[in-house]
Amino acid sequence: IKESMHKTRIVVFVPTLTSGGAEKQAMILAHVLKFEYTTFLVVWDGRKVEAKFKQYIDQNKIEYCFLCGSIFIRFIKLLLFLKRNKISIIFNFLASSNFYGTIAGKLTRVKYIIGGIRNAEISKLKLILQRFLHNNFLDYTIFNNLTGIQNLVTKGFNASKCVFIPNCYEEQVVPINRLPKFPVTIVSLARFVPQKDFYTALK
Repeated sequence: IKESMHKTRIVVFVPTLTSGGAEKQAMILAHVLKFEYTTFLVVWDGRKVEAKFKQYIDQNKIEYCFLCGSIFIRFIKLLLFLKRNKISIIFNFLASSNFYGTIAGKLTRVKYIIGGIRNAEISKLKLILQRFLHNNFLDYTIFNNLTGIQNLVTKGFNASKCVFIPNCYEEQVVPINRLPKFPVTIVSLARFVPQKDFYTALK
């Protein structure tokens, strides 16, 4: 994206800020981008923001907007926010953000609209909608897993607009010291669904 840094104004758009991988990744992205661009973290349902995430936002001085009210009111607020702040890029996280962010971005003439899919398997209804948005309106869709791209390309997603970016993590400033322990204990934490593949982890 060739645009002077001082003119680039970015929204990271996420449905909620409750415990989950997408929510954590959205906050990390907003935190990193703010050092080079004017960046806002926008939450579609501002009633669903956990205290630990609000604390993270405040500590890292991330500019944010929590949308509240009915769906119609929130959508109008989103339109006004994008237009007033002259947003040039939207990074959407998850299906609902892809939907509302894409429509709002097009109506307010946002230059680049980036979708986000973070699952290798999605339901049939979501598949139809996400494929339509991806192929017709989104500039790119970011996936956090290659399996998701490979699976959805076979179901009609435009491969040239699919981008793979794995999950990141924030470096621990203070290392965690633990006493030696054998055998090593490993914990895998995720939803109990087939695509998380716990069986391979156990094997």
